Amino acid sequence: MVRDHVYHPDFEGSFSLKTVLPALVPDLGYNDLAIADGDTASRELTRLVLGDAAFLPADRALTREQLLRYCERDTLAMVRVLSRLRELA
Repeated sequence: MVRDHVYHPDFEGSFSLKTVLPALVPDLGYNDLAIADGDTASRELTRLVLGDAAFLPADRALTREQLLRYCERDTLAMVRVLSRLRELA
């Protein structure tokens, strides 16, 4: 929806959530999270699901919590972007 109907110079040609979010909702970001990007989230989820032998139980629990916080932030980001788009409409 954003790609077809909204543009902001800060998008710099990208329409990913990580680019759209700071342009439309500057007060929300990912910098305060231990897992702050999709590549890291994917890598850590793979380690968690495949049962990396180097993962200690406490580390597994921490990584799971960090992934949940990242997913929660992604969801909140989508809600806030949608809210901002409704304001613009």
